[in-house]
Amino acid sequence: MNNPNDNCPTLSVVVLNFNGISFLKACFDSLYENVDVSFEIIFVDNQSSDDSVNYIELNYPLVNVIVSPENGGFARGNNLGVSKAQGKYLLILNNDTILQSPISMGIDVLEKEPSIGVVGVKMTDISGAYRSSACRFPSIIGAISFSHNFIPRSFFQGGEALNGLPPYYQVDWVEASFSLVRRCDFLSIGGYSIDYFMYSEVVDFCYRIMEKGLKTVYVPEIQYVHFGGFSVARYDLLVIGFNKFFIR
Repeated sequence: MNNPNDNCPTLSVVVLNFNGISFLKACFDSLYENVDVSFEIIFVDNQSSDDSVNYIELNYPLVNVIVSPENGGFARGNNLGVSKAQGKYLLILNNDTILQSPISMGIDVLEKEPSIGVVGVKMTDISGAYRSSACRFPSIIGAISFSHNFIPRSFFQGGEALNGLPPYYQVDWVEASFSLVRRCDFLSIGGYSIDYFMYSEVVDFCYRIMEKGLKTVYVPEIQYVHFGGFSVARYDLLVIGFNKFFIR
């Protein structure tokens, strides 16, 4: 296993947390099992009221723990973590995830294809069923009905690329719970826009990556479990985010 405290690690994994203690063991154990390059883990806590920080400090002492001075949402929290990162590559990963594939496969895509800026991968539920994670930029209809933003399943078989497609498939944006990028590209566009608290920040990020001349791709060979996701209770945040994206 690679030591996460190696000097100049290949990868910095940034895990943002808010009251997610019930997910942390599965998430962090999966990282130590599947991150097969030199790496560091940066854990950013967004003012949790549970015992998340103490849990990580006690059970994963090599992890770099950062307690945010405020709960500034997804963008501010991840930008804070990236500001402390040393790796050539970044994996922005939700706390409620389980990585199930070697991460080097995604890094290989970025190393071999300089035209690619963001790598997203196959997202499943705990049973292994594919959850839509390859998306198109939202239209007016997409702002009203979130499901219209996903690439139609006719392009995929259970999340797998159809025969004849390359190992990756170009999309507009990918699910926010897993994004693999070069740190230099992330920093060159200023990271995630802090105009967004939650939702649409990754849409905006991938759009700005596109403006930089880089592509976002979906790699079905790499897989992870995501427990969370969009809920109707957060619909207002989604509408606010899409409205900001349209007037950007």
